Amino acid sequence: MTYDWKKNAEESGRADKLPAGVYHLEIVETRHASKGKAFASKAGDPQVMIIVADETGRQATQMITLSAKAGWVLAQILDKCGVNLDRLRDDGIEPHHFAEHRIAEQYLAGLKFYGEVRWEKGNDGKEYSKVVPLDESEVDVTKTTKQPTAAQIDSAVSKAASIKREEHEAIPAEKIPF
Repeated sequence: MTYDWKKNAEESGRADKLPAGVYHLEIVETRHASKGKAFASKAGDPQVMIIVADETGRQATQMITLSAKAGWVLAQILDKCGVNLDRLRDDGIEPHHFAEHRIAEQYLAGLKFYGEVRWEKGNDGKEYSKVVPLDESEVDVTKTTKQPTAAQIDSAVSKAASIKREEHEAIPAEKIPF
C-alpha cells in the first residue's frame, strides 16, 4: 500500500475528541474551508470553524456564521474571552470580516475562555460538537472537567515520593543488598 499524499494533505492530524463537559478552553485554530470548499450556512453566509482544546489537547469544534443576524455567537465568544467589543465596533470590524483567515486568526487564535462542550446529532445522523461560552463567574472551576497533564502527574509522583522518603529513616548504604 502506498502513502496517499493527497488525502493526507487535505486532512489534519486528528486529536482526541473532547467529551461533553465544562472546560477551560483555548481557540487553537480557525478554518474557513474543507477539501477546498469554503464553509457557508444554508443561507449562503460565510462561516468560520473554531477549533478549541482543553489543557490536555483534546479538541472540539464550533461553526460560526459570519452574518449580522448570527453575529451574536461570535460576539458571545469574544466577550467571554475579554475582547473589547467597543474597540471592535470603533475599528469598524464586523462579523463578515472574520471570513478572512488573517482577521480570524488575529482576533481568535489563542483566546481562552470557559465553555461547555455538548454533542448533538445533525440532520445527517453524525454527532457534532457545540461549544457554549460561559461567563467565568458562572463556572465552579473546582468542578470543570479536565484530565491531569503529564506535568501535573509528574509533580504529584515526585511529591508522593518525597513524602515517603521523609516518613522513613534512611537506610545506610552498607546495608543495601546490591
